[in-house]
Amino acid sequence: IRAVVEAGERWRPERFELAFGLPKDDRHDPASSEAEAEIAGGRRLRGSIDLVEVDTGGNALDALRGKAQPPPLRVTDHKTGRPPRGRGRLLVGGGEILQPLLYAAAAESVLDRTVTSGRLFFCTRRGDYSALEVPVDDEARAAVEEVLAAVDGAVGGGFLPAAPRADACARCDFRPVCGPHEEARARRKRPDRLAPLERIRSFP
Repeated sequence: IRAVVEAGERWRPERFELAFGLPKDDRHDPASSEAEAEIAGGRRLRGSIDLVEVDTGGNALDALRGKAQPPPLRVTDHKTGRPPRGRGRLLVGGGEILQPLLYAAAAESVLDRTVTSGRLFFCTRRGDYSALEVPVDDEARAAVEEVLAAVDGAVGGGFLPAAPRADACARCDFRPVCGPHEEARARRKRPDRLAPLERIRSFP
């Protein structure tokens, strides 16, 4: 809490545990929806957003002229681990970090409001109270759409190979199931079939 106060950001908390596609109960925000959040392409999401904040830095001149729009929102997912190292601009993190953008799309669907930012907040001493923020702009929306299209294609084509990125198996909890040679087996697969996955891994 002290770290949040000292940050002095312009964002004001508005919704907590905003759920979609889950039964309503007292653990979720009153604005939650029992219906799944429908996003681009008719895809449906189910889950709960830790925190939704409203931008308090609006344009006062527009407000005086009667042109003010509802202020934009930011969605936050709280993390208890450490942030990834060497991370600069973030979109989808090679397809491994999708929550900021998927949560943004879900919040826009549920609340009918514009979301301009998503973030991962590493809210412990272990995470050094740091944050990774994703501007929800055209580039980010295009990146997450390409990830979802690749998933659609893989499911539709029935091609869901184990194809770990380099050195991923060394830190995987499921290594006793797959064994130590999954990366070597992946190298024997046709490169053209893995092309969509490799392209996604190139995204920041």
